[in-house]
Amino acid sequence: MKIKALLIVALLFCGIGVMAQDQSSARSTGTLYLEFKSAPATITWVSPSEFSTTTKMKLLSVKVGINSEADIAEHILYINDVPVEASRGFKKGSSLASNYKLFIEQDIDLKDGINTIKLVVTNSDGTQVEDSRSINKEVDVVATIETGRKDYALIIGTNEYDEWNPLTNPVFDAEAIAEELKTGYGFEVDLVLNPTKAEIGAKLVALYDKSFQENDQLFIFFAGHGHFDDRTSRGFIVAKDSKQVDPIGSSYFSYSDLRDLVDGINCNHTMLMLDACFGGTFDQNIARASSRGGDATDMASRSEFIKRKLRFKTRMYVTSGGKVYVKDGRPGHHSPFAKQFLEALRDYGGSDGILTKSELKSYMEILAQQPRMGDFGQYEPGSDFIFIAK
Repeated sequence: MKIKALLIVALLFCGIGVMAQDQSSARSTGTLYLEFKSAPATITWVSPSEFSTTTKMKLLSVKVGINSEADIAEHILYINDVPVEASRGFKKGSSLASNYKLFIEQDIDLKDGINTIKLVVTNSDGTQVEDSRSINKEVDVVATIETGRKDYALIIGTNEYDEWNPLTNPVFDAEAIAEELKTGYGFEVDLVLNPTKAEIGAKLVALYDKSFQENDQLFIFFAGHGHFDDRTSRGFIVAKDSKQVDPIGSSYFSYSDLRDLVDGINCNHTMLMLDACFGGTFDQNIARASSRGGDATDMASRSEFIKRKLRFKTRMYVTSGGKVYVKDGRPGHHSPFAKQFLEALRDYGGSDGILTKSELKSYMEILAQQPRMGDFGQYEPGSDFIFIAK
């Protein structure tokens, strides 16, 4: 029985022929043919090492080691299911290369959001293995803030008046400031010279129809005569057609009206600057307190800093003085206030290229007539207005 069983087993093996070129020959001789494949290659991710990671960097350095008992016939790196072109540089020069049969170093560009990096390795006998990593590229919000925003300026200067004495420098100051904001800081500037009261109002109301984005800024500058009525404790901008004698101030543009109009403009970040007599009475607290027109004696990154400064709603004012007359200055030499403002602008914010309110203050506070700074309306604590040099 044992002999019979052995004969049956032998006959079964004799009937098997694997990958034989001559099947009949295999059966007749009883030879056994088997196909053996190598073990799959092993993939070691050096960078990124974690299966899922998050980065702010657009360019990612991929480093992968491959070991295999058999020859490696092919290796393909994919980014989001698209093969990385060989011309982009598979390298073998790393100090880690000696640890692996093949070592890949590849710099790849990431898109915003989830990126899948996959490596497929095929041995010479057809054995294949693949492994992948998931990279979440965070959207660069701060870069968007810096590049996807605009700054606007309304610059008004008045030298000529129908009834008031003419001034020398407001138009000169306005033109110089407008040019500096346009060329040095990329502002879109509307320059208005010698306007009437109605023209001033029309320019301000037109800003209500403008579409401002979240991080846009609006700068408004007035230079010219200012007036204050002690009886009503109200300050005014004097327009070209304002009357010399006006008991109720109907021909002037009141600071209270200006404050309300500017506050209502749908721009999150607004600064108003007044180089006019009694400009400080724009602030009601100064107006109620007991001359242009006269003489009187490691660090956050740039993008992160801009993001921080534009986080809250801004309503700020800067005036050339308080409840006083302020100087017009010598002809062709700018008013003292405008001169210091231009000096601040022309320093372009120093090494970081950003001029903040506090930096502006350091330029202005050395004036004999100390300017006033403050907030109004919808101002939110912690906000700022910044001039970003281009």
